[in-house]
Amino acid sequence: VQLLTKTTDLENPRLRACFSYGSIGKALELDLEAVLAKRDQMLTLLEAWISRPTFQTVFERCEKHPLRTELRKKAEGLGFLDTLLTLFHDVYYLQVDTAERVVNEDQIDRLQRISKGLTSEDLRALISAVGEAQQDIKRNVNPRMCFETLWLGKPKHDS
Repeated sequence: VQLLTKTTDLENPRLRACFSYGSIGKALELDLEAVLAKRDQMLTLLEAWISRPTFQTVFERCEKHPLRTELRKKAEGLGFLDTLLTLFHDVYYLQVDTAERVVNEDQIDRLQRISKGLTSEDLRALISAVGEAQQDIKRNVNPRMCFETLWLGKPKHDS
């Protein structure tokens, strides 16, 4: 962060450092606006799913623009899954009191609310499902179908 701040005039050097996991090259190339837009879409989806944990909730979100269009592409589908995985890891870090490891630190309040709606079993199941969906997309299965179906059969959490 200090190096980014001293040597560049990039906006949000702290967030850039977090999203690039410390890689200066990635931080400099990062399209922060696109990353934040994806992240915010996934946070909104998670918040909706926490309040109504059904497949229908996810399906309704995925069938709306822009997700409907973006999830048609393999690279975009994998990008959304990566974003979702990062959010799940952040929720886990909050649950085990290691908030200093949270990547999306600017959204800590939203992540804490999500954390309260997910059990550790929910997180394990969802993280595993994301990994399976990533593998399926790499095997050329429809990205939107992989993204939507990862929510099927997940444990229902207590709200």
